[in-house]
Amino acid sequence: AAFGQGCKQSAATSSAVSAMTLSNGIRVVFVSFSASTNVSIFTFLPLGLATDGSGQAQWSHLIEHLVIRSTVPADSAQANAETLPDHMRLDFYGHTGNWQEGVSHHRRWLEGVPFTEASLAREKPKVTAECDFTARNLATHKFAVAAWSQGFRHGRTNIALKGDVTRARLADVQRLRDERLAVSNRVTVCVVGGLAPEQVFAEAEKQLGEVRLTGKPPLSSRE
Repeated sequence: AAFGQGCKQSAATSSAVSAMTLSNGIRVVFVSFSASTNVSIFTFLPLGLATDGSGQAQWSHLIEHLVIRSTVPADSAQANAETLPDHMRLDFYGHTGNWQEGVSHHRRWLEGVPFTEASLAREKPKVTAECDFTARNLATHKFAVAAWSQGFRHGRTNIALKGDVTRARLADVQRLRDERLAVSNRVTVCVVGGLAPEQVFAEAEKQLGEVRLTGKPPLSSRE
């Protein structure tokens, strides 16, 4: 793939932005802060709360938990993620000494490390507990969209934001991950930190360039 440079300089931040698209459709964006030793990596994916299937409220959120925990233990501060109405973001937080490891995590998340029954059992209560936490803190907008999707898109009148998660079976959740998470030309990996563009794009090509994105687009705006 060819480099597509589009740099902007800021005297206040000494940052620069550049981008390229890999042959498999993954868009790689690099934000350089030359004086920093920190490196964060974010992958943006099209699976979100507004495209969950009928009777599958919050399954995208459950997949987010399972994907992260497929390579990073729960007690690690190196990874986090968030599922929003229209997309999912997977994060790795590192430094200039271990950022290639971070790219490796993102590669494996995109490739699809198999989920396990044990991981599913651990993550289900964490996903449902977030409903209670957000309700107490008046931050329920994401779950309102999840409920709207079930009612508007699927015509459901009995919407179970927690119950659908509790009833989720391993094979069905993993199938949804395989079919919807990583869609060619709809995946963006953003690297931020104290590296050189040639380092970032070479590593991205090496680790991410051969990933097969087999997912299909989520529900269209007409559905």
